[in-house]
Amino acid sequence: MKQRQEELDRKAEELRMKEEQLQNMQRTVDKVKNFPPLPKFCCANPCFYHDISVEIPIESQRNCRMLFYIWQLYVFILLYNFICALALLCTSGKNGATTFGVALLYVFLFSPCSFVMWYRPVYKALANDSSFNYMLFFFIFFFQIVCTVVYALGIPAFGTCGWINAAGEMDNKNEGVAAMMFICAALWTVLAIFEVLLLKRIHGLYRRSGASMQKAQGEFAKDVMTNKNVQNAAAEAVKGGMQQGTNTY
Repeated sequence: MKQRQEELDRKAEELRMKEEQLQNMQRTVDKVKNFPPLPKFCCANPCFYHDISVEIPIESQRNCRMLFYIWQLYVFILLYNFICALALLCTSGKNGATTFGVALLYVFLFSPCSFVMWYRPVYKALANDSSFNYMLFFFIFFFQIVCTVVYALGIPAFGTCGWINAAGEMDNKNEGVAAMMFICAALWTVLAIFEVLLLKRIHGLYRRSGASMQKAQGEFAKDVMTNKNVQNAAAEAVKGGMQQGTNTY
């Protein structure tokens, strides 16, 4: 009897220790939540945040973080580009007005759009092994790289400060603004290199995941068929057709 009680006490102690370990693990997970520190909007709970340690496979978490840091760098360069455009406006007057106006538009338009249009698709692709989101990311991010290269060139009136208009300011003896613009051009160039390298890494994950164009088409068709708006529109179309047929007879 005494031996049985000791065995029960030992099992109770083991259960208590396991419960403490689970609680400690939960605290650790809670600490790494909220990455990236932006809300993951959904109808059920708009305050739900990403938990990269749970949603993303371990082998893909580093790439996901790198992509988020590149998005942060992109937003920072947009802000710095706006500051350079403001300096150009103050020193060159009308010559910098177009660059300033377009740079301001870039900050307010491209900062949120870039997060939604190329960071969110690749996050969904890594989290759900989604071929459709991989394809969407590759399509959009390719144009993102092309735009970054154009930004680095600094074509006048394109809204960015790059190598061409920075050299023009140097010829105009506006050395201070030219130096700021050369730094901006260098940042755009570095960003383009990072984007190319990251695209190569994500493409490697895509090839190892077994994703394909056929799977992407199947996922797209499934999403369309399960979309409530599409279902409601189809139901309304069928209902309208039936009513028209009844009226004809």
